[in-house]
Amino acid sequence: MKHLAITLLKKGAAGGRSRVDVNGSLRLLLLVLLVLPWSIASAGMKSPVPGSTLPGPSVVFKWDPVPNATKYYLALGTTPDILSKAPWANLGFRAVTAGTSTEFVGLPRDGKLVYGRLWYANASGTLGFEDYSWKTEVDVPATLISPLPPKTISSGAVLTWNPGRGVTKYMLMVGSSPQAVSAPPWADLFSWSGTATSVLIPPGIPTDGSTVYVRLWSQILGVWRYETYTFQTEAQAAAHINQPQAGVPIGNSSIEFQWDGGSGASQYWLAVATNAGALQALPLGDIFVGSTTKNSLTVYNIPLGGKDIHVRLWSNFNGNWLFKDYQFPTQQVVPAALLSPSPTEALGKHAQKFTWNRGSGATEYLFGMATDPALLPDDPYGDIFTASTTDNTIVATGLPLDGKDVHVRLWSLINNEWFYRDSVFHTAVNNNPPDLLQECTERDWRHVTVDIGGHKRQLLAKGTGGAWTRGVIIALHGGGRDFTNWCAESASLLQSQFTGDAIKQGYAVIALDSTDNTLVDDRGQNCGKRFDAASEIQDNIDLPFLNWILDGFIPSQRPPDSSENVFVTGISNGGYMATRIGTYFDDRITAFVPVAAGDPYGTLLNCDETIGTRPEAPGMFTDRETGLNISDADACVSPSYPNEMAWDTTSPVTKPPFMLAYHADDGVVNSSCMEKLNAQLVDHGYLDTGALVLGGDGLDPETAHFWRPEYNTAIIDFFNNVGQTGQTAQTEQAAGPAPPGC
Repeated sequence: MKHLAITLLKKGAAGGRSRVDVNGSLRLLLLVLLVLPWSIASAGMKSPVPGSTLPGPSVVFKWDPVPNATKYYLALGTTPDILSKAPWANLGFRAVTAGTSTEFVGLPRDGKLVYGRLWYANASGTLGFEDYSWKTEVDVPATLISPLPPKTISSGAVLTWNPGRGVTKYMLMVGSSPQAVSAPPWADLFSWSGTATSVLIPPGIPTDGSTVYVRLWSQILGVWRYETYTFQTEAQAAAHINQPQAGVPIGNSSIEFQWDGGSGASQYWLAVATNAGALQALPLGDIFVGSTTKNSLTVYNIPLGGKDIHVRLWSNFNGNWLFKDYQFPTQQVVPAALLSPSPTEALGKHAQKFTWNRGSGATEYLFGMATDPALLPDDPYGDIFTASTTDNTIVATGLPLDGKDVHVRLWSLINNEWFYRDSVFHTAVNNNPPDLLQECTERDWRHVTVDIGGHKRQLLAKGTGGAWTRGVIIALHGGGRDFTNWCAESASLLQSQFTGDAIKQGYAVIALDSTDNTLVDDRGQNCGKRFDAASEIQDNIDLPFLNWILDGFIPSQRPPDSSENVFVTGISNGGYMATRIGTYFDDRITAFVPVAAGDPYGTLLNCDETIGTRPEAPGMFTDRETGLNISDADACVSPSYPNEMAWDTTSPVTKPPFMLAYHADDGVVNSSCMEKLNAQLVDHGYLDTGALVLGGDGLDPETAHFWRPEYNTAIIDFFNNVGQTGQTAQTEQAAGPAPPGC
């Protein structure tokens, strides 16, 4: 047999091999003289991979088995030399007779290399070894991530840190001084320990801008290490009121106070008082006291007498209350007060005019009257009468003249808020029915009577209070009615609204009254209360009255700088008469609007009191061509009009324009009669501007004949447009005599 001194291959740190002699004490353990019939296999370290970083202070080392090897030795040291001589290791030495792995604990975490040598022997005692090296990590204590100085710190803040390296537990201490975090109990403001990497700071941190000290401890291999941080605390400020604005007088008894959030306040307390002293003692305010977590509160019942109010706003910072004081001026808000009638005089008229001063800048008023004061606060604000206006006067109607008291509340809209004053009036006993003419005169309509051709004629007139910038409108009532329909709301609210709107837009209005039991038909039958629109057998009763109005009354009453436009409108019988006036005086009329009316020249009046339904206007109108009652279907449909009366005209160069207004479901005057009128007017040279035809609203036939709210705006707009374009057929006329009393 051949004896050889075994030379073993040694792996370096990178796994390379070099030749070394086995000598010294190692020879006692491993020297074997053998004749080797085979080559020696080598072990390979599998985990941790040579050259990698050890995962921690405790590591399981694993290697590949060597064929026929029965024992392994693993030595770890801090230098390569330590592995080459006794005691062969300073970090640990393991003999492994079963398996191919072993565990080492307590390995260093200093960032230096760890060296290892793995020995193996076969059954014959032949040995080999391999050398390795690994990196180690450095254990690092945790450090804060957020917040970091110079940011401020406050209760409610979340402190977060990185986990460090090799740390098994954390402690966080907060103190008011360096000494407070340097000795037991290590904190005087807050302390915490655990394995989490963040913590919420509870209440207790100062809010005065002072310095606090935060110490973060990390436990590594049983040893506590720390990092210290210095923070400024938040200097918290009480919330600040920004609405209402300082120095701007408060003009509403209810107002929302708004403020910023201060520096993180959790609750607010608002106190409002008439004087500063009332803010100092319970209940902390004699006007309002309330709390909220929001940034606003609405305060009610602020006294608006022109004096200052005092406000204190508290802010709660984790139980610490801070406040700011304010002083706000108020406007002296004075609601309107009644001037007339006097509360010492009993009311004796069913329609009573009330006037008042305008208060302090009111833009609108609401007048309510009730039999009981409890009925005034809520809609409809009175069981007798309620109305709103922008004027400082109103005519209340429907007064119960029974000797009992009535209660009045006058509301004033000031700064978009309603204020009111209450009054009580006694009433006289008056059992007479309401006087509609008196109601109109209460509304400042002027009542004029005049004798024209032996007939007593009446009108009601109202101007604008200045120039008639748009001219004058002559208005004619329907059959059986009277001129108060245009000014007495008790008689016709919609027609009164029409004249009221017209006056506001710059028109004077003259409401004419027809004769009563004067007009007769061609059989001599009394026609009751009607305008003479369709008569041909006698001198027309109404046209002389109109001539006096156009040539005498209007010129004498027209203020300087007024428009000379004259417009005419009327409903039903008054609509028939409006056409008659518009054609007879077509040299003086600017435009006309017949409402719910047909052709006066093609209509016959039969005043037989046994027909019809109205004693005050007996009989009926029939069409001259068909002989049908004008309420019948297609009553006025005819291919020609041989029975038409001769049309009145002055034959001006330009005839006035017209607009018809009616409801398609009119059951008193069939729509075919309005269509006939339209065609006849056009055929006689009058300019058609387009009819206003209503319908589709389900009105019953009789109601559809009455004045509709849609007529108000449409007619006034038509007159406005005609007046603006100057489309008129006026000629200069000598002024007639002034009426009596002018």
